[in-house]
Amino acid sequence: MKVFITSFGCRVNQYEGEQIREGFVRRGYNFIEDHREADICVVNTCTVTENADKDARRILRKIGRDNPGAKLIITGCYASRAPGELEELFPGALIVSNLDKENIPTLSGCSMGLGAGATAISSFYGHTRAYIKVQDGCNMKCTYCIIPSTRPVMSSRPVEEILAEIRGLFDAGYREFVLCGIRLGRYWAQESEERGVRSEEGKAFLNLDASRLTPHASRDKWVDLIGLIRRIAQLPGDFRIRLSSIEVTDLTDRFLDEYAQIPKAVPYFHVPIQSGSDEVLSAMKRWYNTDFYRRRIAAIHKVLGEEVGLFTDFMVGFPTETGSEFDRSLKFVLEIGFAGLHIFRYSARKTTPAADVTPVYAGDEMENRIQKARVADRGLRENYARRFVGRTMPILWEEHSGGRLKGRAENFLEVFSREQGTGSREKKERENVDLHDSPFPIPYSREWQTVKITDVEGEKLVTHA
Repeated sequence: MKVFITSFGCRVNQYEGEQIREGFVRRGYNFIEDHREADICVVNTCTVTENADKDARRILRKIGRDNPGAKLIITGCYASRAPGELEELFPGALIVSNLDKENIPTLSGCSMGLGAGATAISSFYGHTRAYIKVQDGCNMKCTYCIIPSTRPVMSSRPVEEILAEIRGLFDAGYREFVLCGIRLGRYWAQESEERGVRSEEGKAFLNLDASRLTPHASRDKWVDLIGLIRRIAQLPGDFRIRLSSIEVTDLTDRFLDEYAQIPKAVPYFHVPIQSGSDEVLSAMKRWYNTDFYRRRIAAIHKVLGEEVGLFTDFMVGFPTETGSEFDRSLKFVLEIGFAGLHIFRYSARKTTPAADVTPVYAGDEMENRIQKARVADRGLRENYARRFVGRTMPILWEEHSGGRLKGRAENFLEVFSREQGTGSREKKERENVDLHDSPFPIPYSREWQTVKITDVEGEKLVTHA
């Protein structure tokens, strides 16, 4: 039997897609990349924007046209938000919410093969770095965001289970681990001398509703995110620890001071700002203002240095955002001097408070603002990249691109090797090698190499090593 799986959206969803894939493989299924040949097709959806919903519907319709006989399973945040809508659009499909996602292989009728009850992953198909889901859920009430309704339960994964998973992935050849969560900075789990603690339901995540917690033996202690990072860093081997998106309010002085003392923790943070206008932040019901955000960024620079890689989410077109507020917002992100912006258009999501607000700007104004933001982003990225010409940096190689090796530095900048001469033996070897199982002594995927940056191409670094 053959199974096809595709995942959209955030790193947490990507991790859960890999979890589903391995669940099928452990039960004897063959994973394939062509949906046209699969017996079962699983689409792991995102619903953060209307475009995310459209992307999911597009692939679902394509599967229906190309392989009408396959069993179709729809899961993820779209499935959690609007199961009735999907049932109507795709009759006969199995709709599975996020809460039941890990049971998909069983729900689809798979036999319970060897290791069927495992929840940890042993690889990350198609990825050089491994995402590690450590936390799930968000209980904040941002007026534009649908995610708290699709992942409402705040939960954290047991320490020992995370450590065991990373040990296995390191042995499998992975050299960078990206810790992921919906509210990553709210990781909070118990650690036992004997083993990780599981929830009452026996699952690998612990519900953090304080009213449900029961006393534990004194040998059990609570571990926060920085405590988890310390424990991961104590594992043997040469690897790096990276964080996915983390809120600025979770980057406390204590967190930063301890993070700076962990050599395996990379000098990189993705810290959402959403808007650089206090009026818009208030309307979004974000829980900080620009003054607080600026002071926390200054604290990051003070502890980790001026060249730490700082990226952010920047929303354009929130319905209450006036032209002057957008201008102030863009000015703010330029003053902060991010290494890059993740720009996205505001997308009204039904049931969120912001969806009921009529935009204060004309329809074509959104595109004008998007273009201004993109110009600012390009300038920020190019200015940041130029700082590193002449520097020596550790690089994790990922793939071949245009006859060159492509990788990323610890600060997450893309790095390319020099172009290889046409017909050269080295170029032919590099083009023919499997990056994930290299027999060659030169550095390839999943290996860190220290190189000297000799040039830039726009926002990309170039090495002649």
